[in-house]
Amino acid sequence: MRACFAAVVKSAISALEEFDDGFVRATEPELLAYHYQEAGDFSAALAHWIAAGDVSEERSANAEAVAHYRSARALTEDADRSAADRVRAAEVLLKLGNAQWQTAGYQAKEVMQSYRAARETALALDQQDEAAEAEIRIAAGVGFSCRNREVLELGNNILRRGPDRLRPETLVHIWLQIGAGHCHMGDFEQSLAFSEKAIELDNRVNCRHKAPGSGADPAIVARDPAEMALRPLGRLDRALAISEQGMAIALDRGHLFSVVWASVSRVLALTSFGRYAEAVDCADEALAICERHGFDTRIGNVLQHRGPALFELGDEERGLADIERGVILWREGSGTFLLTRNLAKLAEYQLRAHRLEEARANLHVAERLADTTDEKMHLAEIIRLRGRLWQAEGNYDHARLCFERAIACSREQSARLFELNAGRDLARHDGEAGDTTEALATLRGIVDWFPASLDVPVLAECRARLL
Repeated sequence: MRACFAAVVKSAISALEEFDDGFVRATEPELLAYHYQEAGDFSAALAHWIAAGDVSEERSANAEAVAHYRSARALTEDADRSAADRVRAAEVLLKLGNAQWQTAGYQAKEVMQSYRAARETALALDQQDEAAEAEIRIAAGVGFSCRNREVLELGNNILRRGPDRLRPETLVHIWLQIGAGHCHMGDFEQSLAFSEKAIELDNRVNCRHKAPGSGADPAIVARDPAEMALRPLGRLDRALAISEQGMAIALDRGHLFSVVWASVSRVLALTSFGRYAEAVDCADEALAICERHGFDTRIGNVLQHRGPALFELGDEERGLADIERGVILWREGSGTFLLTRNLAKLAEYQLRAHRLEEARANLHVAERLADTTDEKMHLAEIIRLRGRLWQAEGNYDHARLCFERAIACSREQSARLFELNAGRDLARHDGEAGDTTEALATLRGIVDWFPASLDVPVLAECRARLL
């Protein structure tokens, strides 16, 4: 009787199936998976549960994707299943971890549990590529704890075992992760070099979101640290161009989690060029996607970058509220990851709003994190902002020392934009004291490095001061 039922099921659903690029495609693969499982064809059920997860993830229904991948995982863990089914266990665990990442956030316990289980399973099956993929994603979790030296070591260990055994997609992920690690440590030149390697290889192999990095399309993820490195390096035109490139790719491919990721880079780049209204529009669209598809962990990231654009447009109260709420949401979902940058940005706008006590408290936490973790990307900015706080409190000697230290730190990191910010603040400081000769000479030397054609607000302000 069961054999007869299975035959009927297979006959009924065969017309609904097709295969595209190795992926099962069907109108409702989860229904097919259920009926195959009921009919006892567990191999077909497994393929369709995976397909159901892929389809759900592609349309950003991540809670559904998690449920479907869990059903697939249960089949791979059944000792009675065929070896061909059980060999897909690591693949399923990696997909499950990716879907969990998009909804539960970087610090969620279940995400790292899935990736650790994927690594152990892959190693037991001698699946070196899947093991490397799991290690890369574990390294990302380590990076979210601001242990960036460990991230670099994990990435280099994988490469030392033999990159020739790895798929090109896995190499993209390794270079992407190493690039991000260097960026967070403030080594912007190295970050850019690895990010560009990841972009170049991804352009050839076309990973897309089927081979995701940090839950998103590697084409977008790799351009994020590239933009984050290019901006401090002072290569603002390239930062803007690469953010536009990432946004265009994300929109063309339509993977919504990747669209939100690209939007954050785009908002930052647009804001640096003074294109505040465009930045707000971009952020608004990203927030709508997050709210519609349950990307709760990304809402804080978008808000804290929309806030500065609103502030610059004159809506200071709403802008500051966005940054504050964004930092709170980010901290809840991502812990200390990038918290030095985010708290520094919050403190900067609190200073501009003359909320000194709040700025002091947030800057203190940012300083402590910069001292005790590998998160050094905004170290020069934190030192500069301490100078701004000293200046606001009337301690001009301490303020000047901080501005000089910020310039020195920026030069160590080749962070020309941060050097420009500190040089501007030093010139302002000395202008208030009535002795601008030395500070203006320092500022002129910094400004002259930038192309004369580059037109961004901070440069316009500095050039006006030099007239």
